[in-house]
Amino acid sequence: MAWYGYSQPRGQRRGGYGYGRGGMGRGAGWRGQGGGPPTINFPPIKPPSPGAIRIAAMVNTPHGLEATLAPHYRRAPYIVLVDIAGGKTVWVTSIPNPATTTHGSGGILAQWLASIGVKYVVSGHIGPSAARTLVSLGVTIRVLPPGTRLVDALRQLGLMAQ
Repeated sequence: MAWYGYSQPRGQRRGGYGYGRGGMGRGAGWRGQGGGPPTINFPPIKPPSPGAIRIAAMVNTPHGLEATLAPHYRRAPYIVLVDIAGGKTVWVTSIPNPATTTHGSGGILAQWLASIGVKYVVSGHIGPSAARTLVSLGVTIRVLPPGTRLVDALRQLGLMAQ
């Protein structure tokens, strides 16, 4: 019996994507790779100390407050987390950005930043999707020119004392 001009039975056709149900199609799930959304291993971070504001800066180097702002939010090589209380730095840490190589992970990164208590994100540029996610989670976005030293950016934004 011929079906759509093929003489082979339906399950024995050569190559291609197949027709209808029955498991003949290729790809499934998230972008054809199976499973769910991409998994990213974020490091455990302690919550901010009482009365402190946590800031996440997307930077080029792991040099703390001396690092320079990266041109892109998700593709920044490092994230510097800063807790500021009363205009003074209470805690600073640098971590490699775990979302740099995973496509479409700007929203996942935004959710993680909000979950660790970040109230401000400072970067050279933030895409519209990540920006919407950050704002919906109550995080304030500050965009400054790439290459600005983090300490200068925090002072310019009035988050840190001169």
